[in-house]
Amino acid sequence: QSESASDAGAAAAVDGSSPASRVDSAAAAAAAGDMYNISLDKRSGGRLGIEVAPESNGRGLRVLAIRPGDLVDAWNRSAPPDRCVWLGDIIVAANGISGNARQVDDELARDQQLMLQLKRPSQA
Repeated sequence: QSESASDAGAAAAVDGSSPASRVDSAAAAAAAGDMYNISLDKRSGGRLGIEVAPESNGRGLRVLAIRPGDLVDAWNRSAPPDRCVWLGDIIVAANGISGNARQVDDELARDQQLMLQLKRPSQA
């Protein structure tokens, strides 16, 4: 996945496009089904600031909303475009816990360091 983001940036540079469009190209290169990881620290009492719902298969949590000013929003402001959390992304694991949406959700609720694995949704 990092190769496709690099290729998109290189193509944009060759065609003379602006830096902003190179960022857009990198974000577009985060294709459906791509997995990515993020790290968030809730130990100081911060809130994730996301609304999630279980996937129909019961294995992951779909991101339905991101509240401004909370941890996920702050992550998105500083992360590279291909690692930003987007509406519709699926949290597939939290601190290595996966396969059961309820257990993943329970892990998200704890005040601790979180290592999340997310997946871009497949496009139908």
